[in-house]
Amino acid sequence: MSFIFVLASILISTNVLSQTSTPTPDEHIQYWITTVQGHSYVLVRKNAARELGTLADRRAVPALLKALRDQSYEVRQEATKALGFLGDEQALGRLQEASQKDSDALVRGNAREAIERIVAYQEFQRKKREKLEEKMKP
Repeated sequence: MSFIFVLASILISTNVLSQTSTPTPDEHIQYWITTVQGHSYVLVRKNAARELGTLADRRAVPALLKALRDQSYEVRQEATKALGFLGDEQALGRLQEASQKDSDALVRGNAREAIERIVAYQEFQRKKREKLEEKMKP
């Protein structure tokens, strides 16, 4: 399995590094979005989902939501984690569905954790706004 991981990483790196110039942030995120949506290798899609969570760019949310329907439980596991890290509330419905209906127990568990993260992030943002509003009052 580690040989496959190394090979997949090399293929990904080679494809990105073979470009004549350094990719812009937009090109970089788009590369990973395209990869998670359509690469033929499960391991590459799984790593793309992980990378999208690491990049913390909410433009990845629609692609990660689609990845929740991937045939591979490994891709779905990483997509649920990434969605939790991104903290976007538009993911809550699909994560709720995954937490109850996914065939893989780890996906269900990851989805529940992602929901908890998103809800906690929303609560943090709410409290932050309230404090700011309180400071702004005369």
